[in-house]
Amino acid sequence: MKWLKIGLGILVVLLMLIGLAIVAVTQWVDPNQYKPQITEMVEQNLGRQLTIEGDIQLSFFPWLGLQLGHTILNNPDHFEQQPFAAIQQAQVKVKLLPLLRQQVQIGQIQLDGVQLLLLQQKDGSNNWQDLAQTSEPEVTPEETDEHVPQHNAYMENLQIEGLNLKNASIVFFDEKQQTSYALQNTNIQTSAITLDQAIQIELDTLVNTSQLEHTVSTQLQTEITPNLNQQLFEFRNSNVTVASQLLPDALKLNLPTAQLDLNQQTLSIPKLVAQTLEATVTAQLNAQHILSAPTLIAKAEIQQPNVDNLLKQYNMPLPVKSANIHLDINATLEDILLENIKAQFDQYPIDMPSVKINFAQQQVEVEKLDLQALGTKLQLSTLKLQNFAKPAFSSQVKITDFNLKKWLPILKFPEQKTVDKKALTQLDLDADLTGDLQKVQLQNLVVKLDQTQIKGNIELSQFSNPVISLRLEADKLDADRYMPPSNPNQKATQPLLPLELLKALNVKGHIKLRKLTVTQMQLKDIYLQFVD
Repeated sequence: MKWLKIGLGILVVLLMLIGLAIVAVTQWVDPNQYKPQITEMVEQNLGRQLTIEGDIQLSFFPWLGLQLGHTILNNPDHFEQQPFAAIQQAQVKVKLLPLLRQQVQIGQIQLDGVQLLLLQQKDGSNNWQDLAQTSEPEVTPEETDEHVPQHNAYMENLQIEGLNLKNASIVFFDEKQQTSYALQNTNIQTSAITLDQAIQIELDTLVNTSQLEHTVSTQLQTEITPNLNQQLFEFRNSNVTVASQLLPDALKLNLPTAQLDLNQQTLSIPKLVAQTLEATVTAQLNAQHILSAPTLIAKAEIQQPNVDNLLKQYNMPLPVKSANIHLDINATLEDILLENIKAQFDQYPIDMPSVKINFAQQQVEVEKLDLQALGTKLQLSTLKLQNFAKPAFSSQVKITDFNLKKWLPILKFPEQKTVDKKALTQLDLDADLTGDLQKVQLQNLVVKLDQTQIKGNIELSQFSNPVISLRLEADKLDADRYMPPSNPNQKATQPLLPLELLKALNVKGHIKLRKLTVTQMQLKDIYLQFVD
């Protein structure tokens, strides 16, 4: 009993001495005086200059903690003299006593103001490859397998209260392609992190690219289960919201499940549902080479039950109510190829073999577009859209067998009845088509309306209250064919021209007629001037 008391007394004294030593270290030892040794060690091992401008603070019990102020890690010497990485403040702490039981219990990791600049030069070299090489430990023959279970024991018992990343930015610049991608004002918040257990993650960031003038705001909520031994990550219940000035409505994405395999560099998404502007996109996606040269292969279906509401937002009141589109997608970081496109607007099918989207050139190119509706055939060849911020398009358009009498009521114009029932039933058109969000132009226009051939230019502007500007020249016109049928009970003289139709239009410009037949009179060289 006496020896037990002596032993307990010695233990208490030792604990007191250890406590006093910890207090002394924390109070009397300034870790900032070791900054030169730390920077020298980093330069020897990484070949880079480390600058610690902020203060270093340590704590020892019950947490072994480190708080670091503003710190900068430079690029290699053969890169631009600007920071590779920087951080305003970092805080990490580990519980001491669980380490004795091979348990790693880390408090919430707090990182504020992280900045990372990734550069790739014209020759393909980059400013992070040397770090990846130096970070891989060399395995010597003298090392035995008994080291491995010790390492795994710590990793398997790793527990982190969470990660709190604030105000981070990551910028990637490709010198050869002269393209850049940036994540700015990035914030990440996670739940407790335990290996092989689901982790809740919330992320919000602003995405910028050199190809787009506008910033894209992105928010993500997901649940991820990591398997570090297999480098496999399972995602569940992922929700993404994307907003930008380029999008009139936010884009919402839902991914019930997804799998990321870093060993195979693949990403598999069995089902993705996207919604915007009352449209729903359902897709199946598979990505390969995600860490080197990412490529995406997907099949998608787009359903838009309210196309007319969408067109009204762009002041384009076209008579289309619903749309359904099926397509295959092949994409890289530089471009997207859409193939096997099968589209149907209302009951009218559209044939569109392929669409190419090039981000660097901000260009969309449609090889060919064929539409058939109400007996009319519309063909657009080499359709190009440029400048995503202020879209402008160009194409060659050809229309055959266009029946004006059928289409006028559909286009919300008054129905036209004519003496000749075949009048206004046959229109063929060939022209160069150009336009943007303000106007549409038909240039080098050649039209054959019934027996009349017309050449010139037409412009449609102010879509909310359309204005038609035209400069046309026609060879001959038999106006008697287009007169409304005579009514025996009506005494008033019939108009020489379809005034109701003309009143419904806001037209300016002129029409030249070489020959005009009206009330069986032959007229030549007629000039019609339209004013507001």
